[in-house]
Amino acid sequence: MTKDDMRFEIPEHLREMADQGLDQARKAFEEYVSMTHGALGNIEAAASTAQTEGVELNKQAVAFAEENINSAFDYAQKLCSAKSYEELMQLNKAFIEKQMEIAGEQARVMSDKTANAASQTARKFTEK
Repeated sequence: MTKDDMRFEIPEHLREMADQGLDQARKAFEEYVSMTHGALGNIEAAASTAQTEGVELNKQAVAFAEENINSAFDYAQKLCSAKSYEELMQLNKAFIEKQMEIAGEQARVMSDKTANAASQTARKFTEK
């Protein structure tokens, strides 16, 4: 047996098939990487939005707490100057009614802001 008889050659059509398979694999990988970068961008945008919206919610909660505490101090001041039991009861009734009204409004505002924050954050996940 000569050296030429032992030579192994890969047929052209097999090399072409391997080359096509490699090209397809490369394209699939590039698409995967592109989609991954897009998804990461959406996640980063959503996280940033969630953080910003969270800060705004916290600021609103602190503002409401400050408002409620000031209202309680005002109420305490009025109680200190009451001259009769009837006046105390009237002040108490007015304070409770006003606080119930304020609590309802504050709950509505926080609910709206929370829903908006969730919507803004969720929207970032679906943006392209």
